[in-house]
Amino acid sequence: MRKFYIFKINKELAILTRDCPYNIYKNMEQIKKYNARELDFCYNIYDQLIECIPKESYNKVLFKKYKENVYYQKNHNTHYINNKYRPEETTLTINNSYILLETNYLKPSFLNDLSYDKNLFVCDFDNRDYFWIEQLQI
Repeated sequence: MRKFYIFKINKELAILTRDCPYNIYKNMEQIKKYNARELDFCYNIYDQLIECIPKESYNKVLFKKYKENVYYQKNHNTHYINNKYRPEETTLTINNSYILLETNYLKPSFLNDLSYDKNLFVCDFDNRDYFWIEQLQI
């Protein structure tokens, strides 16, 4: 099961780091590793890197696309795909500051559906994987 954290990167920073995403990944990784005593410092860095997630907009896009799909379910800000034939079990939870995507599938459906937003940056901290969502080819 892979766990992807999806962040909406500040527009100016996204333009500057489009060709070198490693720097954003390392900053996000450092923030994840900080302890409670360094919380103010982490918050300041995070606030400079990240924009708020437009939850309603993303929820509408996903719901509109999947509402007729028998393998799809939605509960508040959480979207599920449980397709036994593919086999794909994916959960996408939209928070104010990031989107959490948990999946057992190599190319989860939701990633392609969010690729219209050029400033989304995906991190898999466990596998040290990162990429701009628009550059993903599914």
